[in-house]
Amino acid sequence: MQKIKKFNSINKKIISTILSLLIILSFSSCKKSDSKHIDEYPVTVSGVTIQKSPEKVVVLSDSLADIILALELENKLIARTDECTQEKLATLPSIGSIQNIDLNKISSYSPDLILADKTIENNLLEKLQTLNIPVICLEPATKRESFITLYQDLGSILAGAQTGKTLGENTANNILMTLDDINRIIPKKGVVTTACYFYDSNKKIASGDTLASMLLELSGATNIAKGSTNFNIDTTALKISNPNFIFCAENTKNDLLADSTIASLQAAQNGNTFEMDKSLMTRQGHTVVDAVTFMASKMYPEIATSNSSKSDNNETSSKQEDTSQAESNSTESIAEKTYENIQISNGDVSDDVLKVENRLDELNFMPTKPDNVFNEYTVRAITDFQYINGLNATGEANKETLELLFSDHAKTREEPSRVK
Repeated sequence: MQKIKKFNSINKKIISTILSLLIILSFSSCKKSDSKHIDEYPVTVSGVTIQKSPEKVVVLSDSLADIILALELENKLIARTDECTQEKLATLPSIGSIQNIDLNKISSYSPDLILADKTIENNLLEKLQTLNIPVICLEPATKRESFITLYQDLGSILAGAQTGKTLGENTANNILMTLDDINRIIPKKGVVTTACYFYDSNKKIASGDTLASMLLELSGATNIAKGSTNFNIDTTALKISNPNFIFCAENTKNDLLADSTIASLQAAQNGNTFEMDKSLMTRQGHTVVDAVTFMASKMYPEIATSNSSKSDNNETSSKQEDTSQAESNSTESIAEKTYENIQISNGDVSDDVLKVENRLDELNFMPTKPDNVFNEYTVRAITDFQYINGLNATGEANKETLELLFSDHAKTREEPSRVK
């Protein structure tokens, strides 16, 4: 009897201890959960602390607006400057140009945050600070590392220290992978192709401390100004480097060619001077992909020709295969069978979306695991596939894209977009 009582006493102590541990663990778990939620904010970037998620943001920089669009956080924006001409922001009210901002308009929208580049004039910054609205100025990216950091910072500001930072890092890496993919399909030649980019007719050049310099390199050229800084290059160095190609902002070509030094360069002599939309080299969202694509197509036109020829050869090959009825019956157009009834678009949730995502994943383009939801990751994968396979990069699952996607001729991404 004494033993039984002693045993029961021990049992009670054990049970009591276990219950205490469970309570502690449960409390700990709750604390961790709460901590995870709390950890999203406050966020401190560029010396400014944001206490909670900003829901009414005014953006003064077209480049930052471009990144916000890449992050798909444009729903946070309530106003913009005239320079933010992106189609998706057309319905947002303007608060004037960056040179002539209407402070009263900004105040009337009662924003909880203003975003600007660090290149903003000091006198304008001082005026903005009198509105008693937090102003965060972000440094434009100049290299791959700062490109990722910029996306992480902007993501953290708008979506939290954990969620936003991860979103920013993933988005930046996906864009950089697309740029690398474009660079890989550039023909390798025995000679070096040299180029430069002028921002204006005063010969403000894309020096080595700019992201534009990196874009030139990714497009298959050696930037003649990569050893220079602060948008300058010595006239003698310009003459000696004698670039094969000159790229410049729109409406500057004629003024540049009127300069005797520029006119004497082989790029000018050979008709290899090309104007491009100035935003291509100043905005740092998905626009950077368009910039590299444009410059690469001018320096290596055979890329487009090669893709076109492959399409023609594919058609010819298909016709030849169709001459054999038996073979046709046994291998009956796998691509056609797969894509002919698929009609999907952004926002769709279906088995057809999963079918497309699985094929994109098989070819190493999906940045996330296929989940049958046509979202920003699906759009990014389709866009990358289109770039690498010489199609018009729209991000849409159109017939031409689906036909090539499910064919034996689809190009595989060399480096997978995600770890499988």
